[in-house]
Amino acid sequence: MPSSKTLIAQIRTILDTPAERAKLTSSDEAFLTKLLDAQARSGRTSLSKRQQSVITELLDSLETEITR
Repeated sequence: MPSSKTLIAQIRTILDTPAERAKLTSSDEAFLTKLLDAQARSGRTSLSKRQQSVITELLDSLETEITR
């Protein structure tokens, strides 16, 4: 499983790139945006194991859709 910092960087890249952001559903986009906002407010640089798992699954599903 990728590190928290790697996952956060991937999320930022996806949300900052219009073409990548367009691939997200509105609920996934809202989830990732809220997650980054909460991380920034808390000052934490790590994600919980559950957050890492959910984000990894989401990123894997995005990659699967891209290759179809």
